[in-house]
Amino acid sequence: TSMYYRDPDGLRVELQIDNFATMDEAHAYLTGPDFAENPIGVIFDPEQLIRDYEAGRALEDLVRRPPLPPGTTPMDMRAETPRGGG
Repeated sequence: TSMYYRDPDGLRVELQIDNFATMDEAHAYLTGPDFAENPIGVIFDPEQLIRDYEAGRALEDLVRRPPLPPGTTPMDMRAETPRGGG
């Protein structure tokens, strides 16, 4: 799971965690059909992720990637973060 952040100076940072307990699990995912269908991922709401975590939702559920929304492609999941500014 990755989150991209652009600070007020325009610097971009990627925050990333591994979603797999073992390298074998990661390899199976990266060479499997789900990753082949959508190597980009989906957009998610970080605030909702925090609420779900604080409500006690299982980690496995929090990091599970949902399918693409109907009628979308992986390229639709790209979101450009607006530049901060003053």
